[in-house]
Amino acid sequence: MFLSYLMDEGESCMDRTFTNIFFVIGMFHFVCGIVEELTQYADQASDLDGVISPMEDKIIWSSWLLLHALRLAEFPLMLVLGYYSIKFSLLEGDKWTHVREEVEPENGSFENCTICFCEGNYVHLAQITFIFQAFYGIVLGVMWWTLWYVDREDDEGELEEEKEWQINEAMLSTTWLGIIWEVVLLIGMHSFYNEEVAGTMLALSVALPHENCNIHVLEWFLYAGIIYTLSGVMNQVRERVEDMAIIDGIINKAEHRIIMLLKFINFPLFLVEFLCFIMIGSLVMTNASYITFDESSPNKEYYCERGTWTLMLAMNVMYSVVFLFRVMVILAALCGRGENKSQAPQSDSE
Repeated sequence: MFLSYLMDEGESCMDRTFTNIFFVIGMFHFVCGIVEELTQYADQASDLDGVISPMEDKIIWSSWLLLHALRLAEFPLMLVLGYYSIKFSLLEGDKWTHVREEVEPENGSFENCTICFCEGNYVHLAQITFIFQAFYGIVLGVMWWTLWYVDREDDEGELEEEKEWQINEAMLSTTWLGIIWEVVLLIGMHSFYNEEVAGTMLALSVALPHENCNIHVLEWFLYAGIIYTLSGVMNQVRERVEDMAIIDGIINKAEHRIIMLLKFINFPLFLVEFLCFIMIGSLVMTNASYITFDESSPNKEYYCERGTWTLMLAMNVMYSVVFLFRVMVILAALCGRGENKSQAPQSDSE
């Protein structure tokens, strides 16, 4: 969002307040990151001698308060972003267009336009950001309430449940169903794309016009970036849930099932990411013989900007290797599992 603001030369959206919100949210995010690093630095410095002096305690406490104050200040900014997302699509949908030629009156300004212009990519970026942040907040709130609801005062009963599900998992691991479940968890344990590539695809799909590459690859960049972001959100939720579940030192059956469900959700998300890879690879193979980098070429339907096409080629090669490596890792994990089982009786007899 901050990059989009920096790239805006005043012609991307007639409502400058909307793009200024990008700048404010970006700056708050940067400052939060800096304060968080300073807080960690103060913690690590106090750990060197194992003693926290009164001055160190005040610095750490002040940094913690400042960090949370900045995070709280981001909430109203997200609400403002949500308002603009709804405004451009619903509240004033008939007044705004993403096509500059449709502005009325021609060469009009924000003060006198009856149909105003705002770049579609900017609006979509705001919508994606607001939807994901709202989704994250709602899911995390529901998980907090659920864990509070399933938590029991009877620690002895919870301890018995913990032993029970651990025994059941050990028995399940000896069956074919257990092996399939283990493979599912291994596949979904990590996103198919890494952060840099997924971020690049999402940034390009939002920042570039679709005419940049007419073979419709930017749509798949968008899907891959969104799914990667959603996977990150679910991983953060799962980590918070695990932290909350382990507070009392016991994970009961209901809490364990919630954690397993959150781990399983990564599997279908991984499949969608892999589908995006397959589609991008198929576009490379289908259009390799016809692709043109000349925008004035008569084969305009095969036009693609050279940088975007190069990224597609690089991804096709790199992630083919990544896919093979992940398959080898899963096979090695399953083989090692079988070897451990075969060695178990021998160790018992010894």
